[in-house]
Amino acid sequence: MKLLLVYLFIFAHLVYADKVSDANVTKELNSSTVFDSNVSNDDISVIEEALKQRKIEAEKRLQEEKRQKAILREQKRMEGKRRLRAKIDALVQAKEEIDDALKKDNIWASRYLSYESYKELKKKLEKIDDEILVFQSQNTLNEVQSRELTKLQDESKIIAGKIAQLDDYKSEPFREYNKAINLEDAPVVTNPLDILTALSYQKHLKSLSEEN
Repeated sequence: MKLLLVYLFIFAHLVYADKVSDANVTKELNSSTVFDSNVSNDDISVIEEALKQRKIEAEKRLQEEKRQKAILREQKRMEGKRRLRAKIDALVQAKEEIDDALKKDNIWASRYLSYESYKELKKKLEKIDDEILVFQSQNTLNEVQSRELTKLQDESKIIAGKIAQLDDYKSEPFREYNKAINLEDAPVVTNPLDILTALSYQKHLKSLSEEN
């Protein structure tokens, strides 16, 4: 009886030991599986983060390229404007030099330029006076409009003064020289006495030719 009890105790102990051993093995396997799963997820996260960073960097590079291109376009545009302005300034300077030379060396050119200046000033004065009338026709003016009206009135006075200085040039300078000259009929020589009349007439024509 005692021997049977001993066998039963040993068997029970072995069965329990096997269960514990199996449980430990299962636990270790599960732990290993979870560890492998965690490592795989971490790797995926790292890859995703790297891809995200590369995308951000690519977008930054793209934006920087666009910015640089915009700067280059603006620089080219400004350079084009500077070159155009330089050409315009050179042409204006050349014109002024020609005008100065004409004023010094040619009295008729000087008179004509003064006549042209008179006409331009008259047109400008008319335009300014029209703008002044527009402001004066309004019932009320704000501060900005009042300042503009005062500015126009001052400018009108200045231009009117310049026009007064050029009053002698308000008529076209060459008009009187374009008029046809009334000549008397040429004398008909029928006798020796008419020769003197013909010579006098010829002298008169020569005098008119030299004057014109």
